[in-house]
Amino acid sequence: RATVKSSGRMTKRLEVVVIGCGKPKFSVGWTHLFQLLNEPLSELADVAGIVEPFFLSEAGKNTEGAKLFQEWLSGHASIACAESCSKLPAVAPGKIRVGVVAVRTIDSAKQFREAVLDAGCRAIYMEKPGASSVKELDSLISLAEEKGVTVLVGYSRNLGYPKRGLEFAKKK
Repeated sequence: RATVKSSGRMTKRLEVVVIGCGKPKFSVGWTHLFQLLNEPLSELADVAGIVEPFFLSEAGKNTEGAKLFQEWLSGHASIACAESCSKLPAVAPGKIRVGVVAVRTIDSAKQFREAVLDAGCRAIYMEKPGASSVKELDSLISLAEEKGVTVLVGYSRNLGYPKRGLEFAKKK
């Protein structure tokens, strides 16, 4: 269960790490983050952190997208932000950490491993395809089985819900 009743009120048990936020109001990772920060999902889970490996890197820190990302982030100072999962705070006591991985395919296996091994994620939602090769995907499956991590892979054929989310975000 995402929440548990404690002293007559509901307490959130889930904390989410979004890995690969991307460009605000454009990227799928940002769309996931936006949804998590707003009702109804904000009632079920806390966003424990954002991992943005590109915009916080030397290669990406001076790009237009990085500037938009930093501007957005300045209004959300309470959310931990890092270039890698190893730099996130530990899982909060009594919480279950889950990860949303929305990075380039070439980076997905590395970010998946870091989410499991460094960030303590016990469940992961990944954008398709999940890995660059079947061999790499098999290694992720083995890691998930070994660590008892639940994995869901999104196979959205169209971007209807992100487009609606982005339209909503533009109005805010």
